Amino acid sequence: MSDTELETDADLPETLRGFLTREIRQASDGQLAFAATFGVIVATVALWWHPRGWLFFAVSGVTCGAAALWGIADRHLAELDDSQHSAKRILRSLRFVFGAVGIIAGAGMVLRVLSLALGTWIS
Repeated sequence: MSDTELETDADLPETLRGFLTREIRQASDGQLAFAATFGVIVATVALWWHPRGWLFFAVSGVTCGAAALWGIADRHLAELDDSQHSAKRILRSLRFVFGAVGIIAGAGMVLRVLSLALGTWIS
C-alpha cells in the first residue's frame, strides 16, 4: 500500500487497532466533534479542580479527545486530493500526534485502573 492511500475497513485486521480505527471512521462528524469537545472539557476540569480520582478522569478525557481528533484528521485526510501535498503532510503529522497521545493516555488509564485494582496486594 502506498503512503498516500488510506486503509479501507476491509483491509484492517481483527486487532484492537483495527477495531478502534473502524469504529472511529464509522462515527459521524457530530459524534467526533462531541467526543473531542467532551474529552478536552473532562481533562481540563480534572486538571483544574483535582477531584478524587482526578488522574483517571484526566487520562480518560485525553484518550477520548485524542481519538476523536485522530478521526477528524483522518476524515479530512481522506477528503483531500493528490495535489494538496502540504496539507496532507500536516494532516498525517496531526493524525500521528493524536494517535500517539491517545495511545499513551490510554496506556496510562489502563495502568491507573490496574493500580487501583491491585491496591495493596503487591506491597
